Formats: sequence, C-alpha cells, structure tokens
Amino acid sequence: MKIKSQKNTQNFELNRESFSHALKIKSFLLFFTSMIVVFLLSLTLIWYGAVLQKNQTMATMQQLVFNGLETKLSVFSNYLSGFLSSPDRIYIDVNFEGMQLLNFARESALSKGIITDEEQEVSVKAKLSVGSRTYNVKLSPTGQNLDMIGSIDKRAFKVKVMEGKKIYGMQEFKLLPPISRHHIVEWIGHALENKEGLIALRYFFIEATLNGNNLGVYAVEEHFNKELLENRKAREGIIFSAKPDKLKIFNEKKISKNPNKKNQVRLLKSALQSVKNNEIDIARIFDLNKFASHFAIVDLMDGYHAVGDNSFYYFNPVTSLIEPITREYNSLRYSGGQPNVSELMIEMSQIDGDGWAFANKLFKNKEFVSKYISQLLKLSDPKYLDDFFEEIDEDLSLQKNILYRDDPFYKFPKEYMYERQKQIIGRLSQDLNIIANIDEDNLALFDIEVKNNSLFPIELIKIFSPNQDFELYSNNIIFPGKKISLSIELEPNMSVNDFNFSYKIYGNNNLLREKIVVPKSFISGVSLPNLWNTSNDYLFNDSDVVVDHAKMTILF
Repeated sequence: MKIKSQKNTQNFELNRESFSHALKIKSFLLFFTSMIVVFLLSLTLIWYGAVLQKNQTMATMQQLVFNGLETKLSVFSNYLSGFLSSPDRIYIDVNFEGMQLLNFARESALSKGIITDEEQEVSVKAKLSVGSRTYNVKLSPTGQNLDMIGSIDKRAFKVKVMEGKKIYGMQEFKLLPPISRHHIVEWIGHALENKEGLIALRYFFIEATLNGNNLGVYAVEEHFNKELLENRKAREGIIFSAKPDKLKIFNEKKISKNPNKKNQVRLLKSALQSVKNNEIDIARIFDLNKFASHFAIVDLMDGYHAVGDNSFYYFNPVTSLIEPITREYNSLRYSGGQPNVSELMIEMSQIDGDGWAFANKLFKNKEFVSKYISQLLKLSDPKYLDDFFEEIDEDLSLQKNILYRDDPFYKFPKEYMYERQKQIIGRLSQDLNIIANIDEDNLALFDIEVKNNSLFPIELIKIFSPNQDFELYSNNIIFPGKKISLSIELEPNMSVNDFNFSYKIYGNNNLLREKIVVPKSFISGVSLPNLWNTSNDYLFNDSDVVVDHAKMTILF
C-alpha cells in the first residue's frame, strides 16, 4: 500500500483554494466590466436616441419599419420601378462661404430646437441648373420643424430665382425632403383640391445634386406668389395668413409699391375687422362654396394640420371673396396607425385659438353648414374616390416611381382614405342628443320645447301623431346648444302623449330621424325631463316625509 504525503495533500488544498479565489475575483471583474460596458452602452443609446429625436429622424426610422411591413415583397417591383424612372435633375452649386453660412444656420436652429425667422433670413447666392439652362438663385433655410434640416445631406431649401427668370414657371419654390410632407400624401391632397376647383400648389418630385453630391429625391413645392394664381387662372390678388390680432401679407414689399394693391389690402383689413366685430356676416367676404370643399377635403384626408394656425388665404379681387389655400396635410401614414374620426371640422371649429376664429364663424352660418355637409356626403361616396384615383392613375404612378428611387419600401395607405369615408358617414349617421318635451300646457294649447344637445345643426321637420292623423311642419334650424319652443293647439279628444318629431342634420337630405316628444307626468303635472333631473333630496325635502334607506321604507 502506498501512503500519500500529507504535505502534498496540503499543497493540493492550498492550490485549490487559490484557484477558487482567483476564479471568484475573475468572475467579479468580468461582471463589473460587463456592467460598466452595459452602462456606457445605455448612455450611448440614450444620447443617440436624443440626437435622433432632436433631428426629427426617429419618426423617419419608425415610418421605414411600418412601410416595410406593409410593402413586403412588392419592394422588389418598387425598386425596379424607381430604377427605371427618369425624374428631372436639379444641380445646385454653392461656394465654400455660402455652405458655411447655411451650415451655421442649421446648427443655430438645432441648438434652439426650431427653425426661427433668424435662420430663414439667411440667404446665399448659388447656381442652379435644369437641363441645359443655368440660373442665378438665392438659397435659404425653410420650414419650422427640425425634420426640414435633421439630416445635413437632406435639408430643405427655399429657392428664389433672380433676374426675373422662372424655373418650372415659378420665381420662388421650396426643395423639401419628401418625408417632411409624408411622401405622396401632399400630392394627393393637391390633386383633390384641383379636382374641386380650389387653388392648389404645384407639387412634384425631382432628383437634386448639391456641389456634386447626389442628395436623392426632393419635393418641389410652389411658394405663395403671383405665379401660383396665374397657374390656376386666377386674377392676381392678395395672399395672406390671418389671425384676429395679426395679418401677414405675402410679398408685402412689392404690394406696397402698387396703389391698387394697397387699396385691396386696406379693404381686406377693414372687412376682416368687420367680421371679427360681427358687423357683417362672414358670407359677405368668404367664399362659402370653396371653404365647404376645403374643409370636406381636410376631413377626408385626416389633415387637420393644414387648418387652424396653418391656414392660408387668397383675396380674389374679382369676386371680393376670400378663398382657402391648403398646405401641409401631415396625415395618412402606416406608422400613425389607422385614422379615426374623433372629430370633424364642424366640431374642431369650436377650438379656442386665433387660427380657428374664422372657421368658428363659418360654422355658425346655416348656408355654409348646408354646403359643407353636402360636400362631406359627396366626398364620402366610394365612387367619388374610385373615379378620382382612376383620373390621376398615370400621374400618381409617375410620382410614386420617382419616390421609389430613394425609398422602395414606401407604400401609400390608399385604403385609409376609403376607411375615412366610412367613418365620416358613420359620424353623420350616429344618434344625436335631441330632446323634445312638453314644456307648458294651457287646456288644449301646448308648448313643445326642442333642444339640440348635439354638435351638428339640425333641421326640425315636423311634429306629428301617427295615431291621431296630426302633422305640424316646422322646418326650423336649431344650432348646437340652442332650443326653440313651438305652440300646438289640439282638437277635442286629441292627446299629446303619443306625439313624435322628425329631424335631420341640416344639409343632409339622406337620413331622416324620428324621436318621441316626452310628455308630462300624469300625476305630478311636471314634465318628465324635469323629474329626471331632480334629486332625491329635492323631492323628499319635507318634514312630513321620512326616508329610511337602511330599511328601504318611506313614511308619510
């Protein structure tokens, strides 16, 4: 038998303990190092996320993911269509000093979190070539949100053509990253405006190169200028934005040199002031037909970003009426989810805010409301969209193919517009909170009060009794929050307890609704709505009545 040395055994135990201790130290160091790496990586991701958010590129990445999920295998055909497309190419050359100035303006806006007037006033000279022709132009930063300048290689510019020349028939226009106008959505909106006879901006896609660097696809958006009106065969007039406390006239310096135009501005200011002070009806100065179409298109497009503070107008010198000019729908994208009609323009016009003042007054005009509802019904007919997309099919395909050069994953959510139609019809068909009740009676003379608790103006058609061969036609218009009272004289042996009334949303001739007239209580002589709105404390506030809730008894 071989006996092991005790010393060797002790050495083995010591070595095992040393190894175990070293392993623990190594594991701890590895864990500690991993934690530091994870911490630093988290900080880096947070910082990078903040940079993406600041530059407004987070939304771009989100839209790319959602579009990719929707596009699926069609991305290959989109890529091929984009490759085969042949957009116009614009070449821009800016010298070193000019680029430094534009870069400084960009950094200034990024530090402020918004593009201010100070940055937009920066202007540099440049050469711009289209085809074989070269133009002297001035470039300026444009827009307000940082998505216009988020990428240094894909920022927005305002272009002003010098020496009285024009590019694409325009002396001023903007070059915009397509995503800032939600790709083809803005083009669709302007096509709808054109179909409905409104003043629509020219808007299309080209490919741009700056100092030899291919910037990819850009949107060309027409500026508010006389060429816009000429292209729409409208007489040259005042283009402006208006809030009750501020009127901004576009190209005011040029206008101030023309006595005729100065008089038009004075007339415009006077008329707007009179509307604000309720001295004249808004129909005297606003084109009701054009605004009805404008608001209906906004509802269909889910494009409420284009109204309110972003509203623009044209004062037509021939009709002396104000017309809408629409821009920046900012809607219809998969990353935003399926649209949902929570409110229509008729409801949103009640918003408190300077930019909504004129919309609010328009919806208080019954003639305008009728035209607006009629336009909503027209635009919400599926055949309307079928015909529209058939009419624009060739041009729409051309513009989308250009977009696919940069973004073959893009897909326009056409089905969302049909869904909007269903939602709008649903809103116009929903039950409304209209109440009619017997207010007073004096023998055979009854007063019936009808109150409109809905957000739509209604037309009261008639009060009738189906069992007693009685009809009283009304044709009264009741605006939201208002009520009317009607007197009815009954013949002998007639009862008011089975009266009904019929009504419809004013301007909607397709849906007639009926409700009962709530009678008085046979015992108390108080109308039922008054009883319903009366609390127990009021009914039993009498020393001769004792209510015991625990025993569920009432003692008289």
